[in-house]
Amino acid sequence: MKTGVLINAEHPQDANDAAAFLFREEPFVRSMHADRRIFRVRFADEPWEPPCRLDDMLVRVSTANSDALSHYCRAPRGLYLALLATLGLVQACALRRNPLLRPEDLMHQQPGCCLFSACDSFDALARALDEPRICAGSVAFYEALLVAPEVNRLQSFAEAMGSSALR
Repeated sequence: MKTGVLINAEHPQDANDAAAFLFREEPFVRSMHADRRIFRVRFADEPWEPPCRLDDMLVRVSTANSDALSHYCRAPRGLYLALLATLGLVQACALRRNPLLRPEDLMHQQPGCCLFSACDSFDALARALDEPRICAGSVAFYEALLVAPEVNRLQSFAEAMGSSALR
């Protein structure tokens, strides 16, 4: 199943950087128009925390500190932005495909290195990006919510971030 995504950004380069990674492989495909089936991602140069958040099915990604955090990880900025967007898209997909869920149902229960538990602040995200991973509990949880292709894509971004940091 393909997941349609419409990106918009304050700065077109942010959208281009993320799109270079996000749409390279399925399940995400770029959409050029909005409708109720399309997921929306908005990149903005605002330092809100958490750096990635879901507001009424709109994934908001802060590009503030993105140069520093991607440099810290020794990863391309677009990969960093795509990883954050995918974190939000996994949650948005889970909510849309499971209408009885609420956003608070997706809160990670255990603190730690899982990317789903590390998105509440830039500091926590930076620590998690030292060894980016998704815990087995989160993988099983989201797979049970019928978002396995999106979780697999997120894992591939986490692995790419991790291998970039080893260079």
